[in-house]
Amino acid sequence: MWCVSGMTETGSRNREAGLGCQDAICHEESGSVKAIALADGTGETEFAEKGAYYSARVLARLISKNFDELWEMDDKLIQFNVITNVRTELYGRCDEYGVRIEEMHSTLLGLAVDEESGNFIAVHLGDGRIEAEERSKNGRVEAGNATEWNSESDMIIRTISFPENGLSRNRTYLTSMCGAGKHVRIVKGSTEEYGRFILKSDGWENPVDDKSFIALTYV
Repeated sequence: MWCVSGMTETGSRNREAGLGCQDAICHEESGSVKAIALADGTGETEFAEKGAYYSARVLARLISKNFDELWEMDDKLIQFNVITNVRTELYGRCDEYGVRIEEMHSTLLGLAVDEESGNFIAVHLGDGRIEAEERSKNGRVEAGNATEWNSESDMIIRTISFPENGLSRNRTYLTSMCGAGKHVRIVKGSTEEYGRFILKSDGWENPVDDKSFIALTYV
């Protein structure tokens, strides 16, 4: 069974500006699929936090409710579905709040696991990082059709999707940007070798920024 955990923490930059944490985490379940998402909002108003929340919620729902269809799609069609669904939600919220979409943009990370098939799909726009804890083969004990792990020390953490920045380290790709869809990275695979998937915001590398993570752990 896969279980969800996570946290958000306001960075010193936002605290000094009188803003709350602009990261948002979300999880959704649909049948045998569990999904998590993280959006890292960027802006000088409360609407960055709202935009991150709505984006994370849309992505988590999309990849949980449509897992089978997305699994069969090629990457370009998944990119189109992700950016179209997120932007449709954001434009609707922009009309509601009377703001420009640039005030609600964010980076975006998501991952869904199908407990029935043992497959996963990861989606990633911008910086942040998606990691997976992989068990070394020396730590495996075969017991019939099941695989057990005999030591926590056998865990190996791998990055399965790295940050993508623009022209400089301080720039990245956001949901509002023209052409952002082609920067949505897709990773598909089997959960057989993994015990945990972790989505991280960029605050774990830059301590002045908001720091957040959300994880799916097999227990």
